[in-house]
Amino acid sequence: MKQFIRRISLVLLFTLILSALVPMSAHAAKKLSVSVNGKAVKKITVNKGEKISLKVTYGKKTLKAKKPTYKSSNKRIVLVSKKGVIKGRNAGKATVTVRYKGKKRSLKIVVTDPDAKEEQSTTPSSAGKLSCDKGSSINAGEIISVKLSSDAKKHNWTWTFSGTAGKDARILKNNYKSTGKIEFTVWPSGGTLKLTGTDPSGVTIGYNFKVAQSNTWKKREKYRTDALAGITPSMTKKDMVVYFADYIADRAKYGPGQGNFFRVIDKGEGDCWCYSTAFKLLADAVGIETIIVKNSLSTSHYWNQVNLNGIWYNVDVQGYDTGKSHNWILSSDKRHGSRWIGDPNYNVQYSIHYPVSPAHTCTKNLSF
Repeated sequence: MKQFIRRISLVLLFTLILSALVPMSAHAAKKLSVSVNGKAVKKITVNKGEKISLKVTYGKKTLKAKKPTYKSSNKRIVLVSKKGVIKGRNAGKATVTVRYKGKKRSLKIVVTDPDAKEEQSTTPSSAGKLSCDKGSSINAGEIISVKLSSDAKKHNWTWTFSGTAGKDARILKNNYKSTGKIEFTVWPSGGTLKLTGTDPSGVTIGYNFKVAQSNTWKKREKYRTDALAGITPSMTKKDMVVYFADYIADRAKYGPGQGNFFRVIDKGEGDCWCYSTAFKLLADAVGIETIIVKNSLSTSHYWNQVNLNGIWYNVDVQGYDTGKSHNWILSSDKRHGSRWIGDPNYNVQYSIHYPVSPAHTCTKNLSF
């Protein structure tokens, strides 16, 4: 009898223990999880300004947006709403904690900035970095200085530009080996710009910019866009040179006195320097090799020279406009006029944006 009672007691005790454990196990089995687009996540990468909605489940039950609570460890980096929508504010790392019924789930959040100052290479430890004191927001027409880190200076970089403003960006000074700096400018377009350095082994470093335009630079870009609209597929480069000369001359009049290099575009008048820079702006846009030259006489005069099929010709748009003679366009030094023949040894940088170059000897003419 005693053995029977002992067995009954053990069964009852086991039943009590089991009944106590089952609810606990069932409760413990319910996990708090967070997903994005149907995929469970523990780490989320979000762009600056981007929003991502979190979906929270408890066990098999999807919770309504406001049921869990959310908290950001750094609101300067990432915000999270009461409905579980996270928003990247600034590049960096933070943690978003989700809580429900005594359980919590911590999410690592990485906020990236597509326009961040530095975009590092495939081998950052050896390639080094670029930095810019103006940050990633620059203006059309200004001179931008980019500095290389000491590691980056050890490489032999080839620099290229890309992005919507890439076609109008050019290096002004490339002293990265000595001073660690390069200077460039963007004329005249705005938009996105990326400066990329590539060494012979394929290692790259880069820097992203956004280029803003003032109303003046927008007007200059429209001048170029309108001019390019007149280019037809049948035109040769010679035809384009004549077309650009006519386009500028039809819209400008000569006004003596050294002035703003784009005064022909801005004011519809200008001197020889202004005519030359307007022509170079258009010729550069279609890939015609063009330089600005200056005579070596006491009376200064500026004009262009173009390279067509390996042969250099004088293109003097201001002389063409005021002299009304084709002798000023696609001409040899002799037809252009001996008093305006450039000095091949003359090289002064009148403008850092459009430097004056040594003149080539032009021996041939083209008729049109």
